[in-house]
Amino acid sequence: MADIHTIVMNLGDLAGVTALAIQTDPARVGIWHPRLGLPSGPALTQAMTRQTEVFAIDHVTIVDPFYEPRSAMNLDPAGVDASVVLLAAARHAVKLDCGKLVWPIQCGAEYDAVSMALQRAQLVTHLIELDLPGEPLVIDMPFVDLTDQQLGEIALHADAPVHAAWWCEYDRKTPCGGCDSCLRWRSVADAAVPPGLVGR
Repeated sequence: MADIHTIVMNLGDLAGVTALAIQTDPARVGIWHPRLGLPSGPALTQAMTRQTEVFAIDHVTIVDPFYEPRSAMNLDPAGVDASVVLLAAARHAVKLDCGKLVWPIQCGAEYDAVSMALQRAQLVTHLIELDLPGEPLVIDMPFVDLTDQQLGEIALHADAPVHAAWWCEYDRKTPCGGCDSCLRWRSVADAAVPPGLVGR
């Protein structure tokens, strides 16, 4: 296995698979996946597993939710758990001597959310430098201020295997097609080849 120089935080969603698709050296990329206690959690973990197969990624770390196993984790940039999750992922990256952690958070055009995410990444980087001095860790947030349309365009332009992502709000064999999340990403799924909503 090649040395890992980049860790991608991957929830199994469209942002996660797109973050993998834009890496220049996928052979040196690892995945850090928090298993979520959400209704769609098992499906997201299965989607992440499909993505490791598509990209032939050997280094995968799956962690359970923090503090309250199987409870819903708030990964919104304003949520406390977002800091805990980001710090844990950053610590994992540093332990592997990785220089970069990709956090594919997407806040859209909401200035306050974007600002909070950037501040959180800066503070986590500072904490890591205090506790684990050495080579600095870069937290890359390539989609932080992108709209859904922009993220979808990047996914399609990068030939991301959209069929390997999961965005339904439920744990099903195939996405329901009617929940808010399915409707949100339908245009990307329809444009993808092979089609995105193929189930699992």
